[in-house]
Amino acid sequence: ASPGTAEAIEAVAEHLSKPDKSDEFRFLEAQAASAYWQALAPTPIRFARRDEPKVPEYWKTFGTRVSPLTGSPRNAATPSQAMLNYLYAMLEAETRIACLTVGLDPGLGVLHADLRARDSLACDLMEAVRPDVDRWLIGFLRDRVFRADDFFETKTGQCRVLPPVTHELAETLSDWQRAIAPVAEWTARTLLEMG
Repeated sequence: ASPGTAEAIEAVAEHLSKPDKSDEFRFLEAQAASAYWQALAPTPIRFARRDEPKVPEYWKTFGTRVSPLTGSPRNAATPSQAMLNYLYAMLEAETRIACLTVGLDPGLGVLHADLRARDSLACDLMEAVRPDVDRWLIGFLRDRVFRADDFFETKTGQCRVLPPVTHELAETLSDWQRAIAPVAEWTARTLLEMG
């Protein structure tokens, strides 16, 4: 990340002790996230030399976190974003299990609004482990050379991750399980002490 990015995130962090409404926290988080994802966007994705001509230019960098297909991270249009979504989905599943294990309702969110189709508390808690997922993926992208057929682009432009890359990503599941367990335990203990 560039020094400008770090300074932008630090400036946002200075305001975290001041807001007294969750909307203000969300706004500050969105500002920091924007700087963070912009810094990661040019990260290169390496493809085998023989596959370079087959690969769309926009697949060759980490790219924007917002999919042009949805205006959100859903339905990623680049390999790196598709891999990140895959990893985050595994983390969310492990977070939901961790919540249930310690007696928390994964659907009752604190910062994420309660929605019928979302485990909002799981989304809240997994924020603590997202940096670990991001760090792992950046290392994976740095060390790995991909093939064009590691990914598939649907007719709508959505990028899908294919085996064997999906298998490599799935091998990280125990890492996220170990990382989220203490977060769920701490949350349960803290809520119990407050009650």
